[in-house]
Amino acid sequence: SASSLSPAARVRYEEAGDSGDYNLDDLLILHAFVRAGERVRRRVLEGFCAEECCEPGHAMLLDAERCAAWARTHDAAASGQHGAADLARACVVFTLNCFGHLADGVTGGAPTLFWLASKFTHRCLRPNSVFHGEGGRLHVRAVRPIAKCDVLTISYLGVWAHCAAPLRRG
Repeated sequence: SASSLSPAARVRYEEAGDSGDYNLDDLLILHAFVRAGERVRRRVLEGFCAEECCEPGHAMLLDAERCAAWARTHDAAASGQHGAADLARACVVFTLNCFGHLADGVTGGAPTLFWLASKFTHRCLRPNSVFHGEGGRLHVRAVRPIAKCDVLTISYLGVWAHCAAPLRRG
């Protein structure tokens, strides 16, 4: 997390993010990823969808590769035992699967992965479930009856799900 960065490292990360060449959230995710335990890193790399969901050369993949290269150059923990492909995959996993900014008092609004909830399908209008963060956990509740074999849906946009498309994109 950003709180585990030294003041000098914080400046380095913020300058990289401010340059426009790197996404600061992705750099901070990699900072935390390389410091997580082996079990957590394996779960992130093996338990979520990632680059296989994208066309080769997709901007998200290129951004992840750039952030991985930056991390391997500027973060000693990332340069040692972690390959560039694993770091890029971790970025893509978070981009495609995280529930960001829950502001639940525990995660501090940091992007967070919830393995089971990442399997829900996004639906802007009339999802059959809603979610909220509380105490470091993601709570999901049905908002209408769900029949056996129905696809479980949530809106990743939360309260923004019911506004006009231009406002959501803004």
